[in-house]
Amino acid sequence: MSTIVLTGCNNNQNANEKNGNNDKLTDNNNSSSDKKDKTVYNNNQNANEKNGNNDKLTDNNNSSSDKKDKTVYNNNQNANEKNRNNYKLTDNNSSSDKKMTTSETKILSNIKNSANEGKVINSGFRLGDTIGTVIDSLGEPSERKYVKSAKGDYFTFSKNNIVIGCNKGEEIFEVRSFDKELNTVTFDDVQSFFGKPDYKTNTKFNEKIIGYQINKKFKILFVFDDKSLNLKHYSVLYPKLTSNSMLGDLGREW
Repeated sequence: MSTIVLTGCNNNQNANEKNGNNDKLTDNNNSSSDKKDKTVYNNNQNANEKNGNNDKLTDNNNSSSDKKDKTVYNNNQNANEKNRNNYKLTDNNSSSDKKMTTSETKILSNIKNSANEGKVINSGFRLGDTIGTVIDSLGEPSERKYVKSAKGDYFTFSKNNIVIGCNKGEEIFEVRSFDKELNTVTFDDVQSFFGKPDYKTNTKFNEKIIGYQINKKFKILFVFDDKSLNLKHYSVLYPKLTSNSMLGDLGREW
């Protein structure tokens, strides 16, 4: 009986030792597991740090991109300012091109003042006068012809640089001046002085014509070379005297 008790005791001791070993194995396994967890944690930390560095790198790249965009924006602004300055410079140059000389201004001023009186520059003949008074003063015309579209007879006085149009009653309704002073006047000069024309047209003779209402009775017409735009001649017109009430003809407007 005593032998059986000792054997059971030894068995119990062995079992306890085995359990103790198992506990150590479990502890070791748990320790290994903890080490694995720490390794995973460290790896995660390293990954997070890497991601953090990547985020910083991305932020730096974005920052560089923003700086680049700002540089492009500033360059565009500078280019726009440069273009505006160039435009102003061009505009100023254009304005200077349009400036008339004192001589041209004086000529156009004389043209306007004379036209208000129904006359052209450097001539004393007036709209409404008769052709007889002109012939008495200048002699016989170098040419005379009827112009249907202009509604009258035209008398050319070449030596005096004028052409005069008359109706059937021999009343002067138009005086044209071919004065040499007109050669320096341009299309732009006239528009700068008189403003926007009341009338404009082009002819089959390569001419550009613009007109202005000077007062209630008289009008003025400027005729330019279509290519050079230099003034060829101009005239003062009294439209009322081109009408024919007997025929119901209202006459010329321009």
